[in-house]
Amino acid sequence: MENNKTENRIHRKRQYSQMVIRKAFLELLGKKPINKITVKEICDLADVNRTTFYGNFYDIYDILDRVQNELYEKIEASVKKSKYRNESLFEIFEIIEENRDLCRILFGNNDGRDFVHTAMRIPYAYLLDEWTAKSKLPDERFVYLLEFCANGCVGFVRKWVMEEAKTPYREAAKLLQTFVSASLSVLSENNNKNPS
Repeated sequence: MENNKTENRIHRKRQYSQMVIRKAFLELLGKKPINKITVKEICDLADVNRTTFYGNFYDIYDILDRVQNELYEKIEASVKKSKYRNESLFEIFEIIEENRDLCRILFGNNDGRDFVHTAMRIPYAYLLDEWTAKSKLPDERFVYLLEFCANGCVGFVRKWVMEEAKTPYREAAKLLQTFVSASLSVLSENNNKNPS
């Protein structure tokens, strides 16, 4: 019994340390690029020592990776559980809305790790089969169309997250869905009229 109490106390202490370190890291990341953040700054802001930091994280990039992976996992779980692809898009926008401040920091972080690009590639992978089945385009043109749509989605989501006047997430998701559907249908129609 005493062993369980000790283990629970250690577990809670570890969770607390990770939380304050993560919070300090994100606060600093909101103010400057990751390559300008030091472990010392994080430790000072989180009020922990370096031993505690390194007992929980390998380095600063480990914190970033964990934060990003948590959001990736939420997005992927949402896409996997959705029966309808339109529903998954709404759920992705809802997840991003719930984590808007965090996403704003991640989306604005220009250290070479493009969070939004990777995040939007998750539903892209699931939609690829569905779009391929519906497409009447030759393979080479279809690949260009998918890249166009995927990169357009990345730009759209980045703009939506970074904007001050918040468009409601359902409205933004519906608008993006309309743009992607229109792109797919226009190119398919042009291919039917003008086969090359």
